[in-house]
This record gives sequence, C-alpha cells and structure tokens, in this order.
Amino acid sequence: MIQETLEVFETMLEKEPRLLLDAYVPKDGTYRLVELTEDGYRIKRTIDIHYDKKTGIVEGSANADYWQVKTLDYYSKLLEMNKPIDPSKIIHSNNYLSFAAKKDSVKEGKLTAEILDGYYHILKNPREKYKRPKAKALYESVLEEIGEPDQEILERISSYIRMPDIWEGIDWGKKEYLKLFFVFPDEERTGKYYEKEYLRYLIPNIYNNNDFNEREDGVIVGLPNDNMGMNAKKPYLGSLTRKVSVPCLVRKERAISQAKLFDYLLGMAAKGQVNVYVDFENQTICGYSNREAPQELETGYYLRLRKGKEVEIIYGSAVVNYNPFLNAPFCLRNSIGIQESTLEKFELSYNIYYEKLWEIRHAVDQTFFEGRLTNNLYTEAKDIPAGDGNLKRIILETRDRFILWFYLNRWDVAEGLFDKALLEVIFNSIRSGRMLLAQRQFNLKWSLQDYLHGQDRRMELRMEDIKKCLRNHINSKEDWMFSSEEEYGFAVGQIVSYLSSRSKANNRPASFVNPFLDAKDHADVRQKLLRLYKKYNYAIPHLAPGRGEQLFSHIMTYRPDEKSKLDREMIAAGFASTSLIYEKKN
Repeated sequence: MIQETLEVFETMLEKEPRLLLDAYVPKDGTYRLVELTEDGYRIKRTIDIHYDKKTGIVEGSANADYWQVKTLDYYSKLLEMNKPIDPSKIIHSNNYLSFAAKKDSVKEGKLTAEILDGYYHILKNPREKYKRPKAKALYESVLEEIGEPDQEILERISSYIRMPDIWEGIDWGKKEYLKLFFVFPDEERTGKYYEKEYLRYLIPNIYNNNDFNEREDGVIVGLPNDNMGMNAKKPYLGSLTRKVSVPCLVRKERAISQAKLFDYLLGMAAKGQVNVYVDFENQTICGYSNREAPQELETGYYLRLRKGKEVEIIYGSAVVNYNPFLNAPFCLRNSIGIQESTLEKFELSYNIYYEKLWEIRHAVDQTFFEGRLTNNLYTEAKDIPAGDGNLKRIILETRDRFILWFYLNRWDVAEGLFDKALLEVIFNSIRSGRMLLAQRQFNLKWSLQDYLHGQDRRMELRMEDIKKCLRNHINSKEDWMFSSEEEYGFAVGQIVSYLSSRSKANNRPASFVNPFLDAKDHADVRQKLLRLYKKYNYAIPHLAPGRGEQLFSHIMTYRPDEKSKLDREMIAAGFASTSLIYEKKN
C-alpha cells in the first residue's frame, strides 16, 4: 500500500516541485528572520504564525516573507523528538543556521549557556554524534556530496544567538514556538545553505535505527522510519524466523522519498484533512476533513491519518468505484406518523430527496448517535467522551462497518446494521424516555431499509395499513382477530403505553416497556402483560369496557403460529407511537 501511494506521490511531485512545501503548515509561534551582514546582523522580519482550525486560514500567511519562513522551517525541523541535535531536547532545530525552542524553555531559564555550547559543538563536529560504524558510514556518504560545515558562519551565528537584542520584541506570553532563521541577503544562497544542512541531518537519521542497517551490493539499506518502529521493548515486531528480522530494508533514496510522503500527509493532517484518498487513475492524493465529501474515485486506497507527534496511518483499505452520489435518490419518509407541525423543527427534512452518500452519513450520525459517531470512528475506546454507555458500546462494536459503508461505499455491510445495532439504539432511546427521538430513528431506519431493498415507501404504507387495521379493530363492535404478527406486536406496544398511562404516580418512566423489549416469546409477553394489568386495573373502568380493555383481551387470547417470531421492533414502534386508544372518534 505504501509503495503504490509513494509512486503516486512521486508522480505528483515531479509535476509540481512545490507540492510538499505548499502542504507544509508551520507550528504556531513567533518566526524571526535575522539577516547576516558583512559586519554583523540585523532583524529583517518577525512574523507571528497561527493556524485557525475552524477557518483553515494561517495567520501570517499574507506576509511577503511567509513562503521563505515556511521553507526554512521545513528544512530546519527534526524528523522526530527522539532524533535531536541537542541531547537535552530543549533546542528543536537541526542545523546551525536556525534556532527553535518552546518559549517557556527560554523564558523559564531552561535554555542555559551549557545547552547552547553543546548544541553548537555537535554542529561544528558532527562526527562526534555519528561515532558508531553504521551511522558513521551514512554520514560519510552525505559528506561526499555536501562537504564540511561552514565553520566561519557557524561561529558567527553561535555568538550572535547570545546577543540580547536578538530576543527583543518577542511576545513571551503564549505557550508556543520561537524560531530564528539566519539568512543571507541573497535568498537563493540562503536556500542552498539550508538544503545542504538539512541533508547533513537527514541522511544519518533517515532510518528507524542505524543498528538495523545492512549492505546490499555495496549500498546501505535500512528500516524506514515512517509509520513503523522497532526497538528492544517490541521484539514481536521483527520477523524472528528469518536471518534478518527487520520487516523491510530500503535504500536511502527510497527512505527519503517515503519521508517526504509522510511530510505531505502530515501537512494534510495538520489541516484536519485526515481522510485521504489515493487515486490511481488520476495519479492524485486528496485529503478531506470529517465534514467534507470525497470526490469520485475509480480505484485506489483510502487512508485514515492521525496527527500526534508525527503523522500515523491508522487505517487503510483498497477502494473500488467510490461514488459520492447515490445510485438513486434517497427519501426520508415519516413512516411512524410524527405530527406535521413537529417535523418542521428537525434539521433533516422529510419527503425531499437526498442524492449524496455524505448526507446519509450525516443523517445516521445525527439521528442515531447524536453527532458522536463520525468523530469517534477511530478514537481509542478510553478517549471517547463519557456519556451514554450503551451508545458508546454500540459505536465501538459497529464502527468498522460504518467505515466500510461511508468511506468505501460498501452498502453490502449496511444491511447487518439495521436489525441489530440501529434497532438497539432505538430501544435505548425508548428506555431513556426520548420518544420523539425514537420516532425519528424509526423513520430513518425504515427509510434506509426501503431504499436498500428498492421498494419505494414500502414501510410507510405498511405502517399505515397496520394502524388503519388496528384502529378499525379496536373501534369495531364485532368480533375480530389480528391480521398479522406486525399488528399484534404494534398492539402490544400500544397496550403497554396505555397501562402505563393509568398509573397515578407523578413520574411514569419509560422503563414500563423494558420487559417487553427483552421478552423471549409470546407466552412471556402475556405473562408480563398480565402482571402489569393487575397492577393498574384499579384505574380502568369495567362497566363500559373501552378500547383499552378490548385490545388487552384480544392480546391475551391471541395464539400465534408456533413458527412465528416475536416482533420486538413493532412492540417498540407501538409504544413510541401516538396512542390509538386515546384517539378521538372523529
């Protein structure tokens, strides 16, 4: 997967050399350009850079020197904090032309003269850092290309960094970075110096651990450092049955290209574009935030990124025929019968057509999971915010299938979600007394099932028939029988709702229905219903039996087919629906 993605990235980079730097986002902080003159230095420019996650705008990007600052920052960054030049990890830059540290470290005195001396001493004498044979071999290979450090410039900067006026005018109030870049009047010369010193740092540190390096046909190969790690604490990551236990070994050119790819992905993740699609046909890599809908893709990969200290690919899958548009329009129907005046209050509109998969995802997220699904599809279980425990458990159990459905356009996995996970969410809403929410969830669930089965308005018409049939039955003076198992289940929910309404208690919790949602079979329903009737029949008049008693008697005498299964979904629908027993005669 990484190899194919890398090939697409290299094609893009060949067409657009500035691609990598365009994607790069500097960390929040104060950036200062210090120009080296013939007899000293001068403060050329100071820029405060902040990235606004809500708007996606980089404050400071309008400055004329922003592009140079961003370029120099990219060439001065550490590959990771475990590969610093400064052993104390106070200074976060990689060459003598730049200085980067947290403002707190400078303000609180953590940046001492000894740390500065040690930092510049290593930069003057890089061989002391790369003493071990395998690291030394890598450094010697890059030394042949770029030569020794410019000791004169290094000495000048080492002395200038200690001058008080270098630090003047800095806002020390924020917990962010302070970065100084020493530049020449000639911008081209500056760029060449920074690129050269970046290579001096990059090549000896490009691999995960130089102890794993080997020589293959006279060329050094090693373990890439991106999205992979091996150390003594994780021996299980190695292939212990092979002579060389390292999973893969690549040449430095491949390792550098791969590092650039992950820098590009890091730029996307920093902007919140954590959903990445690699398009083989168009040779593009596009990133999208959780709020953005991906474009059409014939074949490629879907990658999910996580931004921590570095960028990680935490999920990856092949994608075939991803289409953001639905094959046919989807219509959300009011199957359960919410009052028209109430429908106007909802964010999702009824009886209009939706054409995009992302609209379906938004509807499912908002209606069933109260906006908690999308943001927690990849969140560690311990990091999911506390709230409804049942909802959290359902998210954890089903999120892999939601990923396949919404991000890979795999409708085949959706069917299995309806009759278990989504129905359980509805039961959870009913148990917590949120009847209107349960009604909306029923509407979306049934509309999606109708859409999937290709039967337009199927459930809406069935519900109309069930209600009409039951309404006629409970208002009839003649003997009657339930016409279907669905009508029977709906009637059970209605009678439970009716019996709970006869309670004289101030608080009538929705837990009345819990035993019936958990019932095993029809006999279990009758037994529990009888106990409930005994509890509240003191409030039911018997001289003139009404709809409630008539419905109760028919349920108690109903004997279904032995092969029929208790329809708990219809029980829940009957309980959550408007009561037909209390319906006005006209």
